Amino acid sequence: MVPADLPALRRAGAAGAAIVSGICAAADPEAAARQYVAAWERGAG
Repeated sequence: MVPADLPALRRAGAAGAAIVSGICAAADPEAAARQYVAAWERGAG
């Protein structure tokens, strides 16, 4: 799962998403986590 997947997932009614591997495998895990959070928030609405 990549950050771009999250807005549609949230709009479809998901309460959350498992993104551990996407964060842990990133060269900069903190930046990756911020990208996932921002993408999730874009799905609110």
